[in-house]
Amino acid sequence: MSPLLLVLLFIFSCEEAPAFDLKFIYPVEGATDTTIFSSTISHAVFMQTMADNMDIRKADLKIGYKLSFSKRADLPRILRTPQHLQELFASARGELIARVKNKSRKKDAVEVTIVDRTPKAPKEMPAKKTGKPVKRKQKSGTDDEEDEEEKPKTAAEWMIELEEARQCEKHQAHCQAF
Repeated sequence: MSPLLLVLLFIFSCEEAPAFDLKFIYPVEGATDTTIFSSTISHAVFMQTMADNMDIRKADLKIGYKLSFSKRADLPRILRTPQHLQELFASARGELIARVKNKSRKKDAVEVTIVDRTPKAPKEMPAKKTGKPVKRKQKSGTDDEEDEEEKPKTAAEWMIELEEARQCEKHQAHCQAF
């Protein structure tokens, strides 16, 4: 083994493991950005920094993470408590040690992808309704019953509704231009 590998193995096997840096990829306004954190960062500072970076109040921040070496099918792990942050850095440290010991392992950088689990506000429905109103059938003898079933729209009804929504006064037909 080369002297550098021996030094690295010694450093990673010590009781008090030295600090190391990890690259974090996090979402911001529909895009991603990156930052690097040391393994010695406190949970409070980490969460405040992530909240600031993601433009979310710290109280509303709900995040998870995926490590670059985890399987694609794996769900993101939750990152809420100091214990979760310690587990993240312990997993990354273990992978780094395994990569140094095993020459056949990938030599790519270990990265952490942050997943935003903050609930999104429901999208508002348009105020204007287009299309024909759906007629409701009344059950015989139950005129005052309010929970009547709606008949599902057919493809032709949906097509008429779309054409009416795309109606253009300039062209007197449905318009392709937006």
